[in-house]
Amino acid sequence: MSDNVYTGFLSSIYEYSPYLGKDRFSLIEFYTDGLRGVDSLLELGSSAGILTIPLAKLGYMVDTLDFTIDMHDVIREKLSHYCSGVARNIQFILADVRTYVPKKKYDAVIMPENFLLAHDTYDIQKSILRMCYTALETGGVLMFDVFYPVTDAIVGDKISDTTRFRAKNDTYILNVIHSIDVNVQHHTCKLNYKKRADKNSFTSVANVDITYRYLYKEQIIRALREIGFTKICMFDIFEGKSMFFLVRK
Repeated sequence: MSDNVYTGFLSSIYEYSPYLGKDRFSLIEFYTDGLRGVDSLLELGSSAGILTIPLAKLGYMVDTLDFTIDMHDVIREKLSHYCSGVARNIQFILADVRTYVPKKKYDAVIMPENFLLAHDTYDIQKSILRMCYTALETGGVLMFDVFYPVTDAIVGDKISDTTRFRAKNDTYILNVIHSIDVNVQHHTCKLNYKKRADKNSFTSVANVDITYRYLYKEQIIRALREIGFTKICMFDIFEGKSMFFLVRK
């Protein structure tokens, strides 16, 4: 897993930033469609509450796990603007998913926003999927989304992108350099954030490296089958840029 970079600045702008939480609210419909008949669920990766809070508003009992207390604090601040019933539907779990042992069984486990890819070896990724299997009731559902390997970055070794976005009352420029190590299937994003200082200038405020271990569809399906999942459904989302998996125990 990348070092715990989702603290401080990054947690505060996560939901606004391209390549992180921006536009991820559209994931809600994919997850809610698969949660019919579900009462309790475990969310791996709280991600500033992008799914946590909407699911709690719909009445789901959500246990949400994250390694970063700052992400939980972002969610708690948001919850101050909702009725108390929404907050009562959320239980926070501060833990490292690599060593976490669920204390109960769930009807559903969800891993939104490429959470599975944030871990840097296949063995760790497979152990997380195995933990999900253990955490599920018989007949329970596991759902997760992962991006397709970025083939143009693989072919060209490196690509870069620059974009501008607003977070609350501030304007930022984000420059991202992507690099690929095909030997270990690592996709590293070097993010440089610049904040508007005045009308004509921006000042660098953060440099963050995030490494994902990308997976091919066939690798994921094989791992799920080896663990014991029997019903595996996959479809493309985000105009074919990501895969969405819905599998049952």
